[in-house]
Amino acid sequence: MLTRRTLPQTAPIRDLFEVLNRDVGRLLGPDMATAFGSAEAGFPMDISEHQGHLVIRADLPGFSRQDVNVHVQNGVLTIEARRKEERESKSDGGDQSGERYYRKERFEGSMVRRLELPSRFTDSEPVAELREGVLTLRFPESPSAKPRQIAIQ
Repeated sequence: MLTRRTLPQTAPIRDLFEVLNRDVGRLLGPDMATAFGSAEAGFPMDISEHQGHLVIRADLPGFSRQDVNVHVQNGVLTIEARRKEERESKSDGGDQSGERYYRKERFEGSMVRRLELPSRFTDSEPVAELREGVLTLRFPESPSAKPRQIAIQ
């Protein structure tokens, strides 16, 4: 069995790279950060086809329906999730209640993912559901994309 161990002297360097990776992703935006290999640039998605539906599942833990905006324009699906800071922070690393953070990874801002939809799903009306931190979108196949039998006279 292999065990991964982090040497104590490398932990500060690893933490520095995690902070840089996260902050560069915030500055450049999700699309550019993804191009540079940032795993935190957006949110993970699964895309599949099942029984004539395009199914998209996106992990959005901690977001409510009011925090998520989904729209389709010109065949491009855009999912945007915004998070507001729960408390105002002071310059000394604490907040107005006197809470002092040792580590703060939950951020205020937005994450965006864009996906070009296959043409046979662009004219259909999707069903969207957000349950237990997973956004599920189901796009039925457009009726015009289904094969039709043409009678010969």
